[in-house]
Amino acid sequence: MSQRARNYTILDGHLYKSGVVAPWLKCITIAEGRELLQKIHSGLWGSQIGVRPLVSKAFRQGFFWPSALKDAEYLVKTCESWQMMGVAEPPKLIRLKCANHHPKGNPG
Repeated sequence: MSQRARNYTILDGHLYKSGVVAPWLKCITIAEGRELLQKIHSGLWGSQIGVRPLVSKAFRQGFFWPSALKDAEYLVKTCESWQMMGVAEPPKLIRLKCANHHPKGNPG
C-alpha cells in the first residue's frame, strides 16, 4: 500500500498522481473523467478515435482517474458514429504466389 501511495501527492488541496506522459496528473472524479472523454471523442473536430488513443489524449491533458480505460471502452462501443465506421466483416486473406519463390526449392 505504501508503494502505491508513493505515486500520489496532495498539492494545493488537489490529489495528483505521478505520470509517464506528464510529471503530475490531476486526479478527477469518474463523472469528470467520463465528461472529459466525451468532449475529446466528440469534440469540435469530431475526434472519433479508438479506446487507447482516447485515454492517452485525456492523460496528455494532465488528468487521471482509475476507470479511464473501462470508461473509454464503453464510450467507443456505444458511440453511434464509431459503429457506423466499423467494418462489417474482417478482410479476407489473399494467397499470393511469387514467381521466384518455390517451397523447398522445387520449381513448379
